[in-house]
Amino acid sequence: MKKIILVALVISICSCKVKTPVTTTETKTTLQSEIIPHEDNSFSFISDFSKVFTDNQKASLNLKLAKFEQKTTNEIAIFTLDSIVGDVVSNATYLANQIGVGKKDKDNGLLILLVKPMKKVSIATGKGTMLILTDSICKTIIDKQMIPEFKNENYYTGINNAVDEIIKRWSYE
Repeated sequence: MKKIILVALVISICSCKVKTPVTTTETKTTLQSEIIPHEDNSFSFISDFSKVFTDNQKASLNLKLAKFEQKTTNEIAIFTLDSIVGDVVSNATYLANQIGVGKKDKDNGLLILLVKPMKKVSIATGKGTMLILTDSICKTIIDKQMIPEFKNENYYTGINNAVDEIIKRWSYE
């Protein structure tokens, strides 16, 4: 989290949007980095490049994710993009690694990537996260919490339901 806040601070000092090339051996795409702290210096776990969410929806999700991170140290980031090249799973994993979701020593990050126009969604987990939230569990969350809502164009509800299920399964209490 400290690394992400530091990146956000540097970006806000520059007062500009930065284009960051994202590449893998199989996948190439370009993302704009919009990791910018809010006026109250809180960090946003939401990067909504596709403008899927309203400001209130982003604030609600961000608050939920911030409270979860404070309680558990587990980090969840949500990205929406208009397009990608290659498969959504590789893009999600690469993006999660590039922005450093999760604590490095715990590898406890998770990234939800939604590419709305392409009707693609993926959940990428760190190695520490994968011990609890397996690929099978993540697929079930996508199939049961997200896809039914996405079919009705209820993207916020689908993501919010998925986040609730992830938090429920990933909480240590």
